[in-house]
Amino acid sequence: MLRLAHGIMAGLFAFSVALQFNDPNPAPWILLYGISALAAGLAAAGRPSRYLAFGVLAICAIWEIQYLRVGAWHTPLSALVAEWHMMNEAIIRGREFYALILIGSWMAVIGCTARRNAPPAQ
Repeated sequence: MLRLAHGIMAGLFAFSVALQFNDPNPAPWILLYGISALAAGLAAAGRPSRYLAFGVLAICAIWEIQYLRVGAWHTPLSALVAEWHMMNEAIIRGREFYALILIGSWMAVIGCTARRNAPPAQ
């Protein structure tokens, strides 16, 4: 069941890559969503990478600091989903804030559920 969820998230992250080409600053988001899709895809294939997942989580946590400084969480969720268009900076920051939380959370799921390589039996 978890591998199916990883596969769905890999697809959603890959779809998010395509959506970023319309963004004013697409490169960092394309890279982040692409690496997240790779991490989720590996987990779906039964080959999760703890290092990759926790690395992406660390990037999200560091990046999140700028959104915490400007109070991006103050934008109501209803305003974030009311329109497809980016109406103002608050909406943009709010959506990016919650996107980083979503990505980081899924990377935590991958990293925490991946089995560590067991030492060979002697």
